[in-house]
Amino acid sequence: MSQLIAKLDRIPIDQIGNDLSDTIKGAKRITNSPEIIEAVKSLNATVKELQLLAAELRTRTAPELNATLRQAQGSLSAASDVLESGSPLQSRLKETLEELAAAARALRTLTDYLERQPQSLLTGKESPQ
Repeated sequence: MSQLIAKLDRIPIDQIGNDLSDTIKGAKRITNSPEIIEAVKSLNATVKELQLLAAELRTRTAPELNATLRQAQGSLSAASDVLESGSPLQSRLKETLEELAAAARALRTLTDYLERQPQSLLTGKESPQ
């Protein structure tokens, strides 16, 4: 038992108490420092701004984005219908291109004829004999 008491007497309880007291005082100084208080205020303001931003995204931006996506889907669907093989627009476009090609051929034939027979503008086409 005397050995236990001797061991306990060798423990620097006063020093441990002083160190613990200094540690607590240092922690209080840090937590009460103007820098920490300002950082907490700044963090609080940032969190409030993030909450406002999130609310804005939820209530305004997301619905607008959804509406825009729906419009884009409608436009793509309409474009797909127009561009689909065999669609009425493609058929009309093909007919128009064929008529343009025929008109171009007729114009080439006319210009070739007029190059060979320029007087035909004044006298008319010669009748075959």
